[in-house]
Amino acid sequence: MSDHSTEKTRKVDFVTLGFVGLFFVIYFLVPKSSAIKVDGDFRLFSLYLQPWFLQRYFLVALCLGYACLMFVLGNVKLTQRNLLYLILTLLLLTYQFLEGEFVVFYAVTGVVSSYCLIFQVYKREFPKWFLWCAVLAAAAYVCQYFAYRVSVRITSSFLDPNIAGYYLFLCYVVFRAAGIKTLAGIALCCGALSLSRNFYLAVFVFELVNIKYVTVFLKNRLALRSPLIVSIMSLAAILLVSFSIISFSNPNDTIGSTSDRLSNINDGSNYSRSMANIEMLHRLADGDFWLKGLGNEMDLETEHRPHNAFLRAVYRYGMALSVMAFIGFFFVMAYNVAYNYAFFISIFAYYTLLNDFITGPDLTLMLCVGVISHAFKLSRGKEDDI
Repeated sequence: MSDHSTEKTRKVDFVTLGFVGLFFVIYFLVPKSSAIKVDGDFRLFSLYLQPWFLQRYFLVALCLGYACLMFVLGNVKLTQRNLLYLILTLLLLTYQFLEGEFVVFYAVTGVVSSYCLIFQVYKREFPKWFLWCAVLAAAAYVCQYFAYRVSVRITSSFLDPNIAGYYLFLCYVVFRAAGIKTLAGIALCCGALSLSRNFYLAVFVFELVNIKYVTVFLKNRLALRSPLIVSIMSLAAILLVSFSIISFSNPNDTIGSTSDRLSNINDGSNYSRSMANIEMLHRLADGDFWLKGLGNEMDLETEHRPHNAFLRAVYRYGMALSVMAFIGFFFVMAYNVAYNYAFFISIFAYYTLLNDFITGPDLTLMLCVGVISHAFKLSRGKEDDI
């Protein structure tokens, strides 16, 4: 009995505290853009996001450094299954390196660091001061919405209102777990004023699943506890929607940056995204992307990249390496199924409709948010509420 109590009250080590803390600082506190106000042409965003591109290199190094340190210190055991996973992944990486594609290295960094992180935080306690520092970093991110503009829409230093909205949603989840209604309300208002449809959907699903009856129904009656099954369902749903939009939308309709975008999905923007998803399926059927992806580039056959996290990962890394990354993603998401079910379900509003947030350091950030949220709920005795 005493051993069980001791295990529950063990503290998170300082290396892991520093690792999680740096993730919150880099993603939420440090600005990503060299400009505060830009026009609405998304193709020009990369000109202003050089600080963010440099930060991503640091995040990759941070993930690999943390994982190596955990293995060297013996905090994480290298099992036969882990070794087989690493060997297969390294073989796939080597093939793409020889083909001149190096962005694939990004795909596995989040998997190895997240794997190590789970074992360092499981049944361990975060200091209260650390949890509140995480809240301050998230609050600093919300404050960016008072300064940055893309055309007439408010946003953060990530510039793209949809991508910025993803990180805003992560902050909202932290505020809700901490029970800070004021900050949650401010984040909600910022997301609403940014006119990001993904943010609206994610918050709606999050609050809906937070209703205990809905959680019980989804988790027990429908048995939606498998990250693999939910991922397959989300992929099937977006492909069905994509086929429907292509059939009924007018590709020449535009909605711009006004509030009309919230009540209209039959527009040129969604048509282009849907077409990109369907074209990706056609190219896979033709034999493309099975062993090698296009990284961050576009070839002559690509007009738009897919707008789905799983399809985008395949586009970037190829199917073979993406499957290895997906295995890590499913493992990490199992943590949120157990401790942050509403977060687990609602974040698919972004995975289904937007870019690749399921690989690289973004996977680790998602886990960090889940870990901090669970720690807050434990400290407040509200584990079943969120």
